[in-house]
Amino acid sequence: MSIKKNLEFFQFKKLKNDFLFLFWTTLSISIGFLFLIIFLESIFWFPISLKILLKSLILIIVSTFLIFSLIIFYLFKNNKLKRYSYEKIAIEIGIEHLDSKDELLNAIQLEKEFNSSTISTTLINKLIENVNLQISKINIDFKKLPKRVLKRRNQTIFISFIFLIICFVYLPEFIFSSYRLINSSKEFKPPTPFVINSMKKNIYIMGGDSANVVFLTKGNSPDSIQVEFLGENFNEKKWIKADQKNTYYYTLKNINQNLSYRGYVNSNKSWDKWDEISSDINSIEVIDRPKIQKINFNIVPPKYSELDQFKQQGNIAEIKSLKGSIIKINIESNKNLGESHLSFEDKKDMIKLNVNKKKAFGEILIENEGFFNINISDFRKIRNLNSIKYKIIPIIDKFPELKIFYPELNNEIDESFKIPIHLQIIDDFGFSNLQVVFEIINSDNPFSKNIVSVKKIPINEKNKIKSQDIYFDWNISEYELVPGDEINYHFELYDNDLVSGPKKTKSNLFISKFPSLAELFERNDDNQNEIEKEISKIVNNIYESTKAIRQSELKLIKSKKIDWNEKQKIKQSLSTLNKNIDDLKNISQTIDKIINQSDNNNLFSKEMINKFSKLQNIIKEIMNKEITDDLNGLLNNLEKVTPDELLSSLKKIQSNSHQIERDLDRFIKIFNRINVERKLEEIEKRMKNIIKSQQNLSNNITNNFNSKILKNKQYEIENEFDRTLKIMNSTSKLIQPFSQEISDELNDLNNSNEINSSKNQMKQNQNNLSKNDINESVKSSKEISNKMKSINLKFKNISKKFSDFTTNQMIVNFEKIFLETIYLSKKQELLNSSTINIPSFSSRLRIIARNQQLLKDQLNQLINTFIELSSETFAITPKIGRLIGKASYNMNESIKKLEERQNLESSNHQKQIVKSLNETAFELLKSMENMKTSGSASGYEEFLKQMKNLSNSQDGINSETLSFMLGQTNENDKENFIKRLIKNQSEIKKSIQQMMDELSLSQSTENQIKKINDDIEDILNDLSNNRITSTILDKQNKILSRMLNSQKALNKQDYNEKRISNMANNIEYNGPSGLPEDLGQRRSIIMSSLQKALKNDYSLDYQNMIKIYFNTLIDSL
Repeated sequence: MSIKKNLEFFQFKKLKNDFLFLFWTTLSISIGFLFLIIFLESIFWFPISLKILLKSLILIIVSTFLIFSLIIFYLFKNNKLKRYSYEKIAIEIGIEHLDSKDELLNAIQLEKEFNSSTISTTLINKLIENVNLQISKINIDFKKLPKRVLKRRNQTIFISFIFLIICFVYLPEFIFSSYRLINSSKEFKPPTPFVINSMKKNIYIMGGDSANVVFLTKGNSPDSIQVEFLGENFNEKKWIKADQKNTYYYTLKNINQNLSYRGYVNSNKSWDKWDEISSDINSIEVIDRPKIQKINFNIVPPKYSELDQFKQQGNIAEIKSLKGSIIKINIESNKNLGESHLSFEDKKDMIKLNVNKKKAFGEILIENEGFFNINISDFRKIRNLNSIKYKIIPIIDKFPELKIFYPELNNEIDESFKIPIHLQIIDDFGFSNLQVVFEIINSDNPFSKNIVSVKKIPINEKNKIKSQDIYFDWNISEYELVPGDEINYHFELYDNDLVSGPKKTKSNLFISKFPSLAELFERNDDNQNEIEKEISKIVNNIYESTKAIRQSELKLIKSKKIDWNEKQKIKQSLSTLNKNIDDLKNISQTIDKIINQSDNNNLFSKEMINKFSKLQNIIKEIMNKEITDDLNGLLNNLEKVTPDELLSSLKKIQSNSHQIERDLDRFIKIFNRINVERKLEEIEKRMKNIIKSQQNLSNNITNNFNSKILKNKQYEIENEFDRTLKIMNSTSKLIQPFSQEISDELNDLNNSNEINSSKNQMKQNQNNLSKNDINESVKSSKEISNKMKSINLKFKNISKKFSDFTTNQMIVNFEKIFLETIYLSKKQELLNSSTINIPSFSSRLRIIARNQQLLKDQLNQLINTFIELSSETFAITPKIGRLIGKASYNMNESIKKLEERQNLESSNHQKQIVKSLNETAFELLKSMENMKTSGSASGYEEFLKQMKNLSNSQDGINSETLSFMLGQTNENDKENFIKRLIKNQSEIKKSIQQMMDELSLSQSTENQIKKINDDIEDILNDLSNNRITSTILDKQNKILSRMLNSQKALNKQDYNEKRISNMANNIEYNGPSGLPEDLGQRRSIIMSSLQKALKNDYSLDYQNMIKIYFNTLIDSL
C-alpha cells in the first residue's frame, strides 16, 4: 500500500474538520445575520425590494457556499489544494505523531520519484513499508472533533440559544417578521397610528360633473390629509381638513377625463415604520350623458280670458302667463330616452313626461310661482347635466276695479225714490256680476222690519269689454220708505275668473237717507242764514272798498301823481273788492244747494224754486268776466300805468262797484220777499206732514197698538207742531214790513185757542196711550187730526191773502208803468207825425228836438221805475229790458239826427221807438195777466200751456214720420214730405225760441228746453241732407219725451205724492199750421186791461188817449 493511500484518511479527516468548522462558523454568522434581519424587519418593515434583495443575497451566499464546497471537493479529489496535499498532510503527521517530522515527507517524495525513475525499488519499498507501519500505528479517533470545531459549534449553539430566547420573548413579532421575510414579494403594510379609508370608492360621473371624495380615518387621526388626483396630463394635490367626525371631504369640479385618487399622509420622522399612510387608490370614471338639444313651450291661457296661445323657446328661463294657463312642453334629446320628468324646488312630487325615442312631451298647470328643472335619463339611468332652471311666473288675474262717481258715501233720497248710480268697472278679463247689497233701516217705523236684499245691476258680460261705465237709476219706490228711513248698501263686483273662482271687489258702505221734512227745512234755513250773513258782509266790504277807491281817485285828481303808499292802499282796496266779488261764488253755490234740495225733495213750489234761480242769475251777472278782468288787469299793471290811465281805470271800477252795490241791494230786497214766501210754504208743508203723521198714528192705534211706541210718536208730533208754531211766529214778524194786517192775522192764529186746545189734546192723548185706553186714544187722535186740518186751512187762507196782496200790489205797479208806457208811446207817435211833415230847414226842428229831449227825460224816469220794480219782482222779463233799452237807443239817435236836421232819419228812429214801447206795453199786459191767473209773476202757467200745445204738435209730426217709415206714404212724395217736415219742425223750433225769450224760466227748465232745440236742429240738418232714417224718429220721440217731462216736472205739488206722467191719448194733430195764434186770448187781455185802466181817475183827455191806443192794438190783431 502506498503512503498516499494511508494519508488519504488523514486528508479526509482534515477536510471534514475544516468543513465542520466552516459549517458552524457559517451557521453562526447566518443565524446572527438572520436574527439581525428579522430584528430590523420587525422595526423597519423592509420594503419588498429590500426583502427580495436580502433573500437573493442569502440564496447567493448558499449557492456560493455549495459551489465553493464542490470546488473544494473537486480540488481536494485532484489534490489541487495545497492545504490538503500529501506533502502538507505528511508534514502535519510528522510533526504531530512521528519522531521525525520529515520522514513521512521524504517517503512520499521517494515514492513519487520511484514511480518516475529507475531508482532501486527495494530500498524505497522498505522505506515506504516502514513509514506505512508507523502510520498504521498512529491511534487517531476520526470521530473526535477538534477543539476549534467544538468551540465553533458550541459558540454557534450558544448564539442560537440566545437568539431563540429573544425570539421567544418577541415571538409574535419575530414570527410575523419572519413570515414577511419569507413572503418577500408580498406587500405587508406596517402598523400605522391611523387608517385612511375611502368612502366613495370608485366613482362614476358624467362629463363636466363634479366628484365628491370622502375619507374616513380610524385611530389617532391627523388634522388634515392630502388628496391626490392623477390622470392624463393631470396631477392635483390638495390638503383637506377633518370635521368633528374625522371625515374629510373634497369636491373636484368639472371633470372631463378618467382620474385616480387617494388620500394619504407622508411620514415626517425617520424612525417611523411607515413612509406614508394612504387609502386605497380608487378611480373616477367619466361616462357619457344624454343632452337636451331642443325645448319648446306652448302656453295655452285659460279659456275665460280669451287670450291667444303663444310659443316660447327654451332659451328663455322665465315663463309668464295667466294663472290657470297650461304649459305644453316638447323636448328633443341627443339619444333615445328611458325616462323624463319635471322636478320642482318646493315639491317632492315629480311630473313624468311621455317619452318617445329621442323626444319627450307633457304639460303642467300654472298655479303658483316656482322653479322647475327638466330631467332626462337614458336606458342606463344616466341623467342629463346642468339642466336649465325655469321659473314659472303666474300672472295673477287682478281683482276687478270699482270706481264710484256717484252717489256720495252719504247722500239723501229725494221723493223720486231713485238713487242715480254712475260706476266705472274695470277688469283685465271681464266681469260676471255687479250687484248692490243693501239693508233698509226703518228708524221711525217701529212696526217694520229691516230688509236685507241684493239688487243686480245690469252689465255687459262680454269678455272683450274690459272697462264699462255703468249708469243706473236704482228705483227704491217699492220699498215704501218713510221720512227718517235710510238704506245702507255697498257695491260688489265679480270678475269672470273660472280658475280661482270669481274674485270680488267690495266698495265702502254707502248711506242714503230719506230725510224728514224737518231736517230738510232746517238745512234750508241754514243755507238761508248763511246767504244773509255772507251777503251782509260782502255788501259792507264792497262799500268800504268803493269808498277807499273814491278817496284815492280824489287825491289823484288833485295831485296828478301818486306815491308808493297810496298805490299800496289802492292795491289793497282793489284786492279786497276782487276777493269780495269772488266770494259771491259761495253765495251762488249755497243758492244752488237750496235749488237742488228744494227741487229734488219738492220742498217748495216750482215758482219758488224759479225765484231762487233768478236770484242766482243776479249773482252771476254781478260776477261778470269784464269786472274781474278790469280788476286783475289793474292789479297786475299798477306799477306801470300812468296817473291818467290809473284815474280812468279807477273811475270805471268805481262805476262798476256802484252797479254791484245796486244789484246786491236788489238781491237783498227780492231775497227778503222770497224768504217770507218760503217760510209760508214751509209752514204749509209742515202742517201737511203733521196731519199725515197724526192720521197714521190713528191707524196704528187700531191695527198695531203698542202704548209706549205710540206715545213716543204722539210726543214727536207734538214737538213738530211746536216747531211749526215757532216758525209761524217768526214768519209773522217777517211779514210786518209788507202788511201789518196779515202779520197780525198770522200772529192771532198762532195764539188762538184752537192751537192751544190742540196742544193740550196731544198731551191728553199721550196719557190715554199710557193707560192703554184704545177707544179714547182713537177718538182723541181723530179730533187732533181734524183740528190740524182746520188750523192748516186757516193758515192757507192767510198765506193766500198775503200772496194776493203782494200780487195785487205788483199788478197796480205794473198798471202804472203800463199806462206811462202807452202814454209815452202816444206822445212819441204824435211827435213823429210832426217830424215827417216838416222841412229839414224849418226852425220848428229845434222845438221838435226839444220835445224829443223831454220824451227822453220821461223815458229815463220810466226806466228808473222799471229798475225799481225789478228789485221787487222777476216779472220784468229780459225781453222787456231789451225792448225798453231799444227804445232808449232809438230816442238818442232821433235827437242826434234832429240836431243834424236829418228829420227823415229821425222819423225812422221815432217809429222804432213807438214800436218798442208798444211791444213793451204788450209784454207788461202779458205779465199782468199771468199774475192774475197764477197769483204770481213767474209765468210758469203760460209755459205749461204753450208746452202742452207744442207737445201735441210734435206728437203729430212723429206719427206722420212713422207712417212714412212704414211705407204708408207714397215714395214718390218723398221730396214734398221732407219739405213739409222741415217746415213743421222749423215752426216748432221758432215757437220754442220765442217762449224762451218771453218767459222767465228756471235754470233746469231752460237747459231742458235748450236740449229740445238742439235735437230739432240735428233733425233739420239730417232732413236738409235728404237723410230719413230711424235715427230721425228716435230723435223726434226724444223731443216729445223731453216736452212731456218738462210739463211733468212743473206739475210736482205734494211732498210724498208719487207722480206718474201719462202720455195723452187721442192727440189731435193739426200740424204747424194749427199752432195757436192766441188771437182771441190777446183780444180778451187787451179789453180787460182797457176796462181796468178806465176805472182809474184819469182826466178825460187821458182816457181818450188810452181808448185810442187800445183800439189801435185791437186793429193790429
